[in-house]
Amino acid sequence: MKRQLLREKISISSNIFKKRGRAVFPCDEERWEGGWWEEGFSEREAAEWGDWGFDYEEAVRWHRAGFTPKKASEWGDWNFQPEEAKIWVKVGVKDPEEAYLLADYDIMPQEYVKWRKAGVKDVEDIISWVILNVTPQKVAKYLKRGYSPEDLADIEFKKRDKGMGRRKSGGRFYGGDWW
Repeated sequence: MKRQLLREKISISSNIFKKRGRAVFPCDEERWEGGWWEEGFSEREAAEWGDWGFDYEEAVRWHRAGFTPKKASEWGDWNFQPEEAKIWVKVGVKDPEEAYLLADYDIMPQEYVKWRKAGVKDVEDIISWVILNVTPQKVAKYLKRGYSPEDLADIEFKKRDKGMGRRKSGGRFYGGDWW
């Protein structure tokens, strides 16, 4: 009865019931009864997913993974699938941009956990250690000595700089080679 009264107050426009310009719920009765409702969506929730630009199938996948429309949209903007995003969140990465950066440096969720256990919490530090070819197993040695990634980079740079030396012949330096 309540649903019938609601429908009487709502006008039908472009396959969506609308009330004051906002989607209320899908008008396809079979789809509503056979899909959204059975997946546990209320009419308001279904409308919210639609407002965020999700179709039924996408909404169901993200909802099953435990995301709200807003969070699903954030992770989707970084090209994550619901299953991937769920794994990142489970290991402690709440920001999709951080997960994207980690993945860009081939640091997968399982390796991220190893870095956290090794005592490196900051994503930028993890990436810096990876660039320096330090593994989570070796990082403890550097952390005990009080080294940061920047300190190790300075040490490595000084070693390389010392090894290069300058030619006494007065040669010119061109892109890495003395001529």
